[in-house]
Amino acid sequence: MGYELASRIYEPVNSFLEKPTGIRRARRGLIEKAGGRVIELGVGTGLNLPLYREDVEVLGG
Repeated sequence: MGYELASRIYEPVNSFLEKPTGIRRARRGLIEKAGGRVIELGVGTGLNLPLYREDVEVLGG
């Protein structure tokens, strides 16, 4: 399965499961605390990227 197709399937399924499991709240809570430079390992489809403040420099891998 190619990346494009996988990301189209992954994101809706992941979003559906995030809210009832509390993952979405935990993700936002952790990312709020980030500052300076952050290395995000396993950035995948980039779901976390919009959650960082503008003053945080994010390097993804």
